[in-house]
Amino acid sequence: ARLTWEGKPAAQVVCRDITDRKRVEDKLRESEQRYRGVVDMSPEAAIVYVDRRLVFANQAFLDQVGASSLDKVLGKLSEDFIHLGDREASQARREEMLISNQPIGLTEIRRLRLDGTEYPAEVAATQLLWNGKPAIQLVCRDITDRHIAEEKLLESEARYRRVVTLSPDATFIQLDYKLVFANDAFLRQVGAGSLDEVIGKSLYDFIHPDEREKVSARRKNMFASDEPIAPVEVKRLRLDGSEYYAEIAAARLTWDGKPAAQVVCRDITDRKRVEDKL
Repeated sequence: ARLTWEGKPAAQVVCRDITDRKRVEDKLRESEQRYRGVVDMSPEAAIVYVDRRLVFANQAFLDQVGASSLDKVLGKLSEDFIHLGDREASQARREEMLISNQPIGLTEIRRLRLDGTEYPAEVAATQLLWNGKPAIQLVCRDITDRHIAEEKLLESEARYRRVVTLSPDATFIQLDYKLVFANDAFLRQVGAGSLDEVIGKSLYDFIHPDEREKVSARRKNMFASDEPIAPVEVKRLRLDGSEYYAEIAAARLTWDGKPAAQVVCRDITDRKRVEDKL
């Protein structure tokens, strides 16, 4: 500013050393450049929002939402990519993250592409600084293929249930040594009035104590070798504790996405009695 010094026109200059600030700004710029370089190459879709508006997106995100260039998405609101039915819950999670300063773990949500079509995704979010401003980084994984596979698996299991339920052979599924499914023929065989009486029971609840060690060894071998168990005679138990003879065969299968075993169990008590008489 102008002033008079010793009766003469002069200028007063205020000089503030901002070297440290410039260093911080340069480091921040370098950090953001490294971030862009790494994230641009990531196969996971990643975006950054500042004040709810998109300021960065990698190529994987552009491909995910059907954008031909970055200009098509920059400046858009975060909710522009969220299904109307999930916006309120998404906003609540965002506010909770800002208050708690804790990241949001993987959460399933319905999202929208640029053309308005919806797709299922898993998203995770965390806070960061972008050009010195508070921002939110979102990683978004398209799980459409997984949903399709899960639906096909459910359809397959539903068909299996329909077929096996009508089978005259007693059949059950055991997962982690516990029954998770049984058909009507098996319920009749063990004297159960309903499915609830057997679901959750241990595999060994239906095997005679004399046979349990051998059954366990055959089961372990089946899972290790992926070879089915050929029909073999076993002493088994009904719900009331009475024993009977059965011919069982077993094979591995997948149930609810987990390794399980299907067991077909044919009551041969009458045949054994005839054989004993002979």
